[in-house]
Amino acid sequence: PDSCVLQVGVRQLPGQTGAELVDTIAEAVEAVARRWRDRGGRIETTMDQEAPALSTPAGTPLEALLRPHARDPRPTAVPFATDGGNLTRAGVRSIVFGPGSIDVAHRPDEYIAVDQLLACVDIVRRVVVDRCGARPL
Repeated sequence: PDSCVLQVGVRQLPGQTGAELVDTIAEAVEAVARRWRDRGGRIETTMDQEAPALSTPAGTPLEALLRPHARDPRPTAVPFATDGGNLTRAGVRSIVFGPGSIDVAHRPDEYIAVDQLLACVDIVRRVVVDRCGARPL
């Protein structure tokens, strides 16, 4: 073919930037790129989208409010991307918390059980009241 596109998806770890990952990939393919340049071809390495890692320090006030409602009260890492990393860059400390299971998320038949969704609405309502001093709705 006269062209070929290879797309690579990489999850950033805390402390990594998308630019660093692109540079690492470009360095890894440089020997092949050099051979193709000698024949009039080219290999380009670009970044189309970046999802920064989320790494919220333990012990935040929000964590303390959510902990009693968590299935497992110990904070942990998750093997998927969220908008939390982008929110962190904007100065908003974030925590991934909510109903459902990642095992069924982002699939054609994804779902959240109604009872889990209603329980989450109640939890969010309580956290807002506790955090903001608002009257319960």
